[in-house]
Amino acid sequence: MSESKLVFFKNQAFSVLILAFLQLLSIIILNRLLDPEDFGLYALSSVFIVIAKMISEAGIGSALIQRNKLTNRFITSALTFSIFLYGLISIIIIFFSYKIGEFYNDGRLTVVVRYLTIPFIIDGIVNIPKSLLLRKFEYIKLRYLNAISFFLGMVIIGNILAYKSFGVWSIVYGQIFTSIISLIIAHNFVRIKLSFTFNKSDYKDLLYFGGGITLSRIFNYFYVQGDKIILSSVYNFSVLGQF
Repeated sequence: MSESKLVFFKNQAFSVLILAFLQLLSIIILNRLLDPEDFGLYALSSVFIVIAKMISEAGIGSALIQRNKLTNRFITSALTFSIFLYGLISIIIIFFSYKIGEFYNDGRLTVVVRYLTIPFIIDGIVNIPKSLLLRKFEYIKLRYLNAISFFLGMVIIGNILAYKSFGVWSIVYGQIFTSIISLIIAHNFVRIKLSFTFNKSDYKDLLYFGGGITLSRIFNYFYVQGDKIILSSVYNFSVLGQF
């Protein structure tokens, strides 16, 4: 193995370990500061957001990564399409979120789900530059982006809020700040000119490529995480938080 490849893999391993360490550190601290009910409330709320994210992503990132010829017009179309989908689904979530609260007999769930649409929309925008970095094999920049945003958003802000007894909102606000910081860093790494233009062929390619990927992700997620939805309808949030 050449020296350059060895250095690359060492940097990769180091950056992965740093992010894993930060995530573990955040979980340990939050576990000491928050109640199981807070974790359960956030866990159930995040299920609906993750499902919405899978639908909104629609394979857009994968299309950017695997497309043979990538033009500036296609990148702009992907960004525009992503903003439209994430924005539309956010409106639907906000409008129907009260039904979620009614089903589980807890109004807090409605408010938490609505606030989680903020990082949901931001992540939809950040997904585009992240995909472009992945296409160019710029893994170090990706790791820096993920590690720095997570450290500032969750490890610092999230844990400070948890210490100040913000409860589940320490996780929610931590997620919001993490997404905002990710957007700032991603914009510095990859500059994309936003232009709200409609190109039928580009949108058709995005939908055609991502349709099957989206369905497979949704079925797989329900297979792995669907028990959270069922458990929350039978037990309280404390049980789900411990689970």
